[in-house]
Amino acid sequence: MSEVEELWEPRWDFGRPVEPYLGARMPYDLDDPDVLGALAGEFPFGCMISMPIWDSRGRRVLWAELAERLGNELTPTAPFCEAIGISGDAAQRRIVHEYDEPYFGQIDIATWQSLRRVFGLPDHGVLYADYVLYSDDGGPAAVVGAPLQKSAGGYRYLSGACTGESTTGMFHTDAGSSCCWVDGDWFATVSLDLSRMLVCCRDESRRDELMSDGALEVHPLWSPEG
Repeated sequence: MSEVEELWEPRWDFGRPVEPYLGARMPYDLDDPDVLGALAGEFPFGCMISMPIWDSRGRRVLWAELAERLGNELTPTAPFCEAIGISGDAAQRRIVHEYDEPYFGQIDIATWQSLRRVFGLPDHGVLYADYVLYSDDGGPAAVVGAPLQKSAGGYRYLSGACTGESTTGMFHTDAGSSCCWVDGDWFATVSLDLSRMLVCCRDESRRDELMSDGALEVHPLWSPEG
């Protein structure tokens, strides 16, 4: 991404909660066949995005590239450590020292640029409070006028409508989202493990556009063709 590129970010009204998409399944787990089955029943096309990582010099590194550096074969749709073929505390500490891990809890601003180009702005979204909002005492930070809700699994979240976008140049609390959607059209969410993202839609051309986006590391999950 060019340093001079204008970065758009969504703005949200979390003061007026909405009903989350498939709320009983939050937070959405890409390894749960019931979650994938429910979404596949609604959307013909589904794919997974590997959340971005950077090395110590600030250079973007693809998961496939990192797995190759480690002498491992990439497992494309697995969570980060499993995907690049590492296990054990020592190996994971090495990765933490040399690379920024992809555990954001929300859709990062770089990935957002690609999503908005393909799908436009969402109608609604959710931000997982327990993952990304923390106050000095370790609890969820307050967002003015935004009531915390709780999922069936006990996860706290904010929800609301997208009110537009801006170019402030930084993701603020009221700018990021953990998942977002347009009812009956498309749905995007960070997985429970935080390192992957699921995007599903009804339009094959949009799926193809997302798959061909050179700024993303995308893997197909399902389609009518199998």
